[in-house]
Amino acid sequence: MSQVTNSAVEQSPPDSLHLVLFGLPSAGKSALLGALAQATQGNLNERGEGLSSLRTALYQGQAKPTTEEVVDYPITLASADGRSFPQEAVLVDCSGRVVSEILAKPLQNRPARGSLARRVKDADTLILVADGSVDTGQLQRDFGQFAAFLRLFEQNRSARTEVAGLPVFIVLTKCDLLAKKTDTTSSWMQRIEERKRQIGQSFHKYLAQQENREGLAFGKIDLQVWATAMGRPALADHPARPTEPYGVAELFRQCLDAAAGFHGRRRKASRRLKLTVGGITGLVAFMLLLAMGVYLTRPGAEVAALENSLSSLLLPDSAKAADRLKEPLDDKLAKLRKIRKDRFFSQLPAARQSQVDHALAEIEIYLKFNKDFLDKVQDPRLARTEADLASIEKSLNAVALPKDHAEDWKDTRVGRRPQLWANDIAILRKEVDNTIAWIHKQIPRSKELQQKGFALLGMSEIPPKDYESWLGQYKEYMDKAWPHSAGARLPGASGMTYETVYRFEGVEKAQQEWEKAKKQLKDVRDRLREP
Repeated sequence: MSQVTNSAVEQSPPDSLHLVLFGLPSAGKSALLGALAQATQGNLNERGEGLSSLRTALYQGQAKPTTEEVVDYPITLASADGRSFPQEAVLVDCSGRVVSEILAKPLQNRPARGSLARRVKDADTLILVADGSVDTGQLQRDFGQFAAFLRLFEQNRSARTEVAGLPVFIVLTKCDLLAKKTDTTSSWMQRIEERKRQIGQSFHKYLAQQENREGLAFGKIDLQVWATAMGRPALADHPARPTEPYGVAELFRQCLDAAAGFHGRRRKASRRLKLTVGGITGLVAFMLLLAMGVYLTRPGAEVAALENSLSSLLLPDSAKAADRLKEPLDDKLAKLRKIRKDRFFSQLPAARQSQVDHALAEIEIYLKFNKDFLDKVQDPRLARTEADLASIEKSLNAVALPKDHAEDWKDTRVGRRPQLWANDIAILRKEVDNTIAWIHKQIPRSKELQQKGFALLGMSEIPPKDYESWLGQYKEYMDKAWPHSAGARLPGASGMTYETVYRFEGVEKAQQEWEKAKKQLKDVRDRLREP
């Protein structure tokens, strides 16, 4: 298998994002990169042929484990909408053996050393990869090691006053192996979501056991759980698609977006640190005087701690609702409730107490409305028929924002969702029609090749040159790819991909007609092969 050596990083732009894949042997790290190359054909440019080689080996069943400690794959990924600037990044693969050695370090309560450890320390996003198809017990044991490592990693980052919010993605691979023969597409996806939920809860519970974790001012990580597969399994309502990755392109776009945000915060913090160090000498005397004044007039330490916590949770009253109600809200709500119950809460200024009460009430109403909305309105991405789309449109028209908050919330994620989904439905209808029309255009070519094949069969002796010409046309037709990969986003949609289009009932019926025409053409090919 071709691999890009560490020197490849030197060829990448100096401000490239660094995404580090980290997983035990056989977790599927290299396979995940090969599936990325498969899912993003046309949007992904690489320096060298490392990812292309991984893709070829993966889908030819010749994948091999990475033996080097770290292997770099510099890439440029075009934006999905074609309007934003392309993202420069380095994807860092690694040896599962070295990961096993690093994961043993938390047991000794000391940080790991080496090339991979340095890459993890400097990463803009960390991708923890694990085989999602193994039994739950084995998966919990693997993630127990990961969780112990992350807890020590977070403590070390905090001690070094690293920027908080490092994106960490827990990625379950090989999720196609979770499918059962009786599963439909929907039940398979529900099975995957349940596995993700279990793993996410376990991780957050383990990290929450860390003493004073909520009080960490620096170094905290931002944890997300994702699921992928190198191909689609055979399901009760759909045949197998072994070369169509699931969730891979979307995963890396999320990783790159998160990495870009963290990279910017880290760079901004570095600039601020330099400015602070440069001006600190002139401020020493003033700060000493100020400290004496604060000491003489300071509030109780417990009240000050509450104020510090609220400063990071609450925005000014003038802030827009879209900023006040920015995700994740469940975590924010839990923290505000804890502060509200604190025995020193009553010692805060009355205005501050009122601000907390108002924020609690608003978040609770917002989350309740969001839950009610999702219970009543189906996500357009799950639609399979025109009747489904009509039902969703009807539900969208029947659900409105709470009257007291309608104007304030209109630019929030929940407030914008009805219009985004209505727009998604219109785009989906258009792309379904376009896809059906494209499929119908392919069928006449099959009939044409059948007629040419029958003409050859009618000859007493088929000229080799004519047969080879027909066979070349046959292969080109049978290998014809769909106009878009399933993981590609629909232009103008809010996150919907062509996967929704391709499993739409009308598209599947058209595909069945095309497959029937292909089968008839294959029968002609088989007859031509007969002696």
